[in-house]
Amino acid sequence: MPPGNGCHTVCAADTYLQDMWDRAAGWWAQHLREDKNRRLQVFPLVLRLLGAAKGFEVLDAGCGEGTFARLLADAGCTVTGVDFSRLLDVAQDYETQEPRGIRYIKANLAHLGTALPIPGSFDAVVCNLVLHCFPRIDTVLRALYAQLKPGGSLVVSDLHPDTFPFFSRAWTSCVGAGGNEYRYTLSADCPELTLFLDGTAELEASFAHNGFVCLESLAPSAPGAEPDAALPQFIYYRLQRASVPSLSPIHV
Repeated sequence: MPPGNGCHTVCAADTYLQDMWDRAAGWWAQHLREDKNRRLQVFPLVLRLLGAAKGFEVLDAGCGEGTFARLLADAGCTVTGVDFSRLLDVAQDYETQEPRGIRYIKANLAHLGTALPIPGSFDAVVCNLVLHCFPRIDTVLRALYAQLKPGGSLVVSDLHPDTFPFFSRAWTSCVGAGGNEYRYTLSADCPELTLFLDGTAELEASFAHNGFVCLESLAPSAPGAEPDAALPQFIYYRLQRASVPSLSPIHV
């Protein structure tokens, strides 16, 4: 693909995703306040995987309206939250009302080098239920790799790619749009959203390809009274920045 066309495609995808999340920001902020999955499982497990992080410089990559960034600050971390949608306005409002010293920056995770120009500044990066928002995650992972100090940790939570089709039946709508793309709504008043999911093998190959070593992975049963609590709805990884990421295309 010629560079011009490639740049146009990437820029168009960035604009589409940002516009989509801007439209959904109001609904999503309310949904997050009520979401028991994050409260009962996602946030506690990610904090456990992060470990003793008091005094750490932590990047909350895709922080949304800032709930987890505030938990990190309350745990004694120095927190930078990054998001590219209007949810960041909600996070900043919380910070204004109840200051915790959180720095919020509006930026696309795929282009963090512009917003955070000093590489290797963070002891840890957390990425909660965010990677599925991007059609190709290699660019995001490389950007996160660059922000970590050598040996730093990346903790990821995301929808479990292998059980996702089962849980999506409980959503108002979810249709495959081709390839790894799905379009969905979670309720009648939820704007249509798009997510991108490959299998766990592809996800884990991307981690390795971009310089991360997996130290721990978890796929616990779904929290609460989900459609089938025996199945894992989310998957979790504790990764470490290790080798120099490959610059060659990934083939899985």
